[in-house]
Amino acid sequence: MKCDEIVSSDAIRPAPGLSDRILWLIIIASAIVKSALAVAVASSPLVLDESEYAGIARVLAEHGSYSGTFRPPLYPAFLAAFFALGGGLLAVRITQVVLSSISVALVYRIAGRTFGRSAARVAAILFAFDPVLVMFTHRVWSETLFIFFLLIALDILTWTALQRRRWPWLVVGILFGLAGLTRPMVLTFVPFLLPWAIVQHARRASNEGTLAVTTAFTRRQPWANGVLSFALIAIGCALPVIPWTVRNAYATGAFVLVDSNGPFNLLVGNEPAAAFVDKDDFWSMRYGAINGVPYRARLARDVSQAQHAAVEK
Repeated sequence: MKCDEIVSSDAIRPAPGLSDRILWLIIIASAIVKSALAVAVASSPLVLDESEYAGIARVLAEHGSYSGTFRPPLYPAFLAAFFALGGGLLAVRITQVVLSSISVALVYRIAGRTFGRSAARVAAILFAFDPVLVMFTHRVWSETLFIFFLLIALDILTWTALQRRRWPWLVVGILFGLAGLTRPMVLTFVPFLLPWAIVQHARRASNEGTLAVTTAFTRRQPWANGVLSFALIAIGCALPVIPWTVRNAYATGAFVLVDSNGPFNLLVGNEPAAAFVDKDDFWSMRYGAINGVPYRARLARDVSQAQHAAVEK
């Protein structure tokens, strides 16, 4: 048996093949439902976040400029690519149906590695027909793209637990960086991959301990291998994120890792007037105001001060 073939944990196995007919029935049925909804809402007016994403994207497609820091950049760039090529929002929605269908297969693979084929089928069904995830697909929201990047990263992470290669860790980092440029909250999860990486290398070392083969990889202590693998994740994550952070600093003179929306969400989440309100149907400028001044107005004046005031509030 080759060292590369050793499974590092009894709880992780090779992913079930995608030739499973049940999986394809799930994917096709889900895609039909989502495509029908995408067509049904094609003429509906955009609301709130949808309008803002589309507005940023049109300016980006027509003028090549991106204004402000309130929204993360990758989803508007995704929309702008369609607008620049002459496509409309229906094309965006149908593409999101395709991404969602691929994501169903990724959920199947991830669940199958850990729990086997039966659990993989159940996981695929839950993911494919969850009402909220279905709605994300036909709305002009960033969640479908974000979930797609995140699931590819998780699929590679569970696969790399079976391997002795370094490059997947770097790829995972890049994918987390792209996910972070779509919805930045995922970046707070990245540091927790350090202990995970150390545990995976410790399991691999335990399984390889009975082999006579010794390499530079196996001679290094498991914790050192784990730290090195995590360092590759961190480097990969920084590759797409840091250039945008530098752009933000140049544009505003303030430190904004990805966007300035996070402090606003903290502010609104603690706003008594915004509690128990469906803010997709009803919105008030009172939400997120500090001493009567809306957060977005504060951003226009001074990004650094606005963020600080929101977190302090």
